[in-house]
Amino acid sequence: MTGVGGGVPFGDFLREVGHGIDTHTSRMREDILLLLSPYIGEQLRLMRESLRAEAERREQVLMDEKREIEASLIVAEENIQKQKKLVQALALTLGDAHKRLWWRRRFRDWLDWILKKRQQRQLCRTMIQTGNVMRKYHFYVQWRLFAASRRQRKHALAEESRWSRREAELLAEAEALKGIVEEERRRSDGLEEKMKAAFVRGVCALNKEAVQVLRGAQTVEEEVEESKGVPPRLYDARTVRLPSARTSHTPSTTARFEGPPIQKTTTATTAPAATATITPIGPVCSQEGYSYQYTGVPQQASSQATCPVHHFCPPGPPCHVCYAPDTCAYNVRSSPHQPFVVSVDPSAVRSYGDTPASQRPPHVARRPGRTERPRVSR
Repeated sequence: MTGVGGGVPFGDFLREVGHGIDTHTSRMREDILLLLSPYIGEQLRLMRESLRAEAERREQVLMDEKREIEASLIVAEENIQKQKKLVQALALTLGDAHKRLWWRRRFRDWLDWILKKRQQRQLCRTMIQTGNVMRKYHFYVQWRLFAASRRQRKHALAEESRWSRREAELLAEAEALKGIVEEERRRSDGLEEKMKAAFVRGVCALNKEAVQVLRGAQTVEEEVEESKGVPPRLYDARTVRLPSARTSHTPSTTARFEGPPIQKTTTATTAPAATATITPIGPVCSQEGYSYQYTGVPQQASSQATCPVHHFCPPGPPCHVCYAPDTCAYNVRSSPHQPFVVSVDPSAVRSYGDTPASQRPPHVARRPGRTERPRVSR
């Protein structure tokens, strides 16, 4: 690096300038310090005094604050002591309460345990008593069943013996009743035979009487034919066949004549039917205290000359109520009558109240042995 003006290097120049500035600056600083040293001393003194006063003031303030803090600390310590005492008392109270609650829980647990043990003992006692009662009841039931079975066996034996005696009595009574029934049956058969014989005799008597009546009627008819000729035909009762009113089912060739309705008017007379008289009373004709009302359809015209006791009863047919064939020409026929015969089968006639053999129930004989009833085993 080249120098400036006289050939002096630039670095040296700078060093010289710097050295001169340093010298000048040191000299000026020393001068300024010399000038400012009293002022700085005064300022330092004032500063020291102000700092001392400020320190004293601060110290006083700090002392006041210290005293206040100490007073507040004392109060705080007192409060802390009070709070400690309160906390201790509260802790003691809570401890007592907790202990009381704990003991109370323990007491309740103890009571529950005591109650449970008491219930268990009572349950065990009840179970033991129930078991004893059940065993006693079982023994009692066994005894009752045994007694009942013995009583039932005894009663069955007594009942069996009683029924055996009763059965023997009934069998003896049945045998006696069988003998009585056989005797009554033989008697009934004898009576039935007698009734049949009597009935046959009665029928034969009726046949005989009917034959006699017919013979008399034929004789009268022949006489009337010879004298007046054939009279008009009135009412032939022999041509009418009506069902029998008997309760038995005896076959017969006879038929009972059922005339018009009869009304009882006066007391019956003792005169015979062949000599009875009739008083004409309008349309009603009477005989032996009875009044007859005749209805029907007339067959032929008639005249009063046929029979002196005959009367025409309108509106019915001409009638002949005397029934006297020996003295009156009654219902004369052109041809002779056939004999009036009643035929009866004696074997078909049965007694009153007798039941046919086909309708009789079969006789069931009682077995000699008694049927044993099934016994219930307990």
